[in-house]
Amino acid sequence: MREEAVEVRRFALQAAKELKSYSPAGKVVGIGADGTPTMDVDKMVEDMIVEESSKFKFNLLSEELGYLDRGSDWTIIADPIDGTRNLLRGIPFYCISLALSHASDLNLNGVVYGIVLDLKLGELFEALKGGGAFLNGKPMSTLSFERNLLSISTKEVGDELKSKLMNWNVRVLGAAALETCYVANGRLDLYYNDGKGVRITDIAASSLILRENGGEVYDLERKKRLTMGSSLAERAKVLAIKRGEEISRWLS
Repeated sequence: MREEAVEVRRFALQAAKELKSYSPAGKVVGIGADGTPTMDVDKMVEDMIVEESSKFKFNLLSEELGYLDRGSDWTIIADPIDGTRNLLRGIPFYCISLALSHASDLNLNGVVYGIVLDLKLGELFEALKGGGAFLNGKPMSTLSFERNLLSISTKEVGDELKSKLMNWNVRVLGAAALETCYVANGRLDLYYNDGKGVRITDIAASSLILRENGGEVYDLERKKRLTMGSSLAERAKVLAIKRGEEISRWLS
């Protein structure tokens, strides 16, 4: 599996390199398999991943393309650009997210390797299942701060959510994969999404990274550990968190 993980890592680094010389026009070029508009920059990165993954004959599950079956034992779960709107508006918070899963177990539990590459800062978050989490090739430490800081995505701030947000400092950052990685290393204490929800392509890599560094991702509606299948139509409202004492408060 380590050989396959090295290849997935190479895809991410190659995509980041090519993106540096690409000037997105911010145009919608189609509708993705997930039913949302595909921007030109998403298509450019996905096309590169499709080409590179074909050399190793990986299957591919991607937001724009859907599922590409090459008959492999391994499937890459890809979000070519997470935070596309940030990228197009010049907000420096966006990433590539790639996860490697057993094709026979294509869901969050089947993910064995994940990489999230911050395309602006060049930071590389990654994890091997059972092998720990890493930041820029070094075992990931956890930052510790006294004040509570969270990032949130929500449709409405009702009374119940308002009460939970009391005494918290709130940010809205706009890239679920990167936000979950920030929870993993302690830059954020919590990521909360009860808006449209996330797909498996959004969260596959970063969930493994967080879990390998002592955190967890929960399903806000089912109030238990998040599990997701391979359908791009499936969305989940999630809580990514490291501080155990806060979990019951947010899942109540």
